[in-house]
Amino acid sequence: MSWKKTILFSVVIGIIVGVLNRIPFLDNTSFQDIAIVMDMWIILALFIIINCKSCKEAIGKCFTFFLISQPIIYLVELLIDVLIYNDDFVETFKLFFWNYYIGVGWFTWTILTIPGAFIAYQVKRDNILSSIILSVATGYLALKGIDDLINTIFHNFPYHLLNSIICLVMAYYLIFLLLSDKKGRIITFSITTIILVIGLVNGIATVNKPISYPMQIGLENGNKIVECIVDDENIATAYINDDEKSINVESSQEAGNTEIHVKDEFNNEYIYDVDSSSKSFIVTLSE
Repeated sequence: MSWKKTILFSVVIGIIVGVLNRIPFLDNTSFQDIAIVMDMWIILALFIIINCKSCKEAIGKCFTFFLISQPIIYLVELLIDVLIYNDDFVETFKLFFWNYYIGVGWFTWTILTIPGAFIAYQVKRDNILSSIILSVATGYLALKGIDDLINTIFHNFPYHLLNSIICLVMAYYLIFLLLSDKKGRIITFSITTIILVIGLVNGIATVNKPISYPMQIGLENGNKIVECIVDDENIATAYINDDEKSINVESSQEAGNTEIHVKDEFNNEYIYDVDSSSKSFIVTLSE
């Protein structure tokens, strides 16, 4: 993979991911997962590294790929938000700048590709050490895949199903693609499968166990809250705080959906939808 192709590949991937992440009907689907999680980036990084002829070249091209692609994603999102959705340019730029350098930390991950590419390049040696190094990537993909699959089946079907299948397939495909030594394949296959089984057991055991995530919610108009009732307290609990201006909401014993009915001092009612799962705890004002 030449430098010219590496740079072109970086630009194209950045544009594609940025556009996909701003298409409304793709929200919460596998097509936007690449903009949020690491799994696809591990696969892309391995693709670049394995196609290099030296460790130095692998480090340089992997670093360049992330250095170019990540800012382009944010730039494309910025342009779409400003030109199509009429967002404020300055505020949007500040937000993306913050996410890149601090919030999401992609700049930090880009720096870490330097030692990461050095380690990953050792897979090309096709020995026992190579199999152990590769098992870190394949184990992560297997764990991510089975975790997403369980979450999809029990909570979000069919959302993220495609991404979970890709992760699971690639976890094992990479073993046979990158390793030719039989002993090395067995080691990586075994480690990957052990991690997969652990993830499967843990995922099933916690699938209906809600994440613990307390939050405070206040009325936008600032009115005093006089009543707060949860339809199903097995899913969530809520109480009025001492300031009477906000409520404290927490997940309870079970995952699921419920509603919170809040009344202010003028007898106005506000209904909040609660979505509680092992992955998230979301409370939104019902329209």
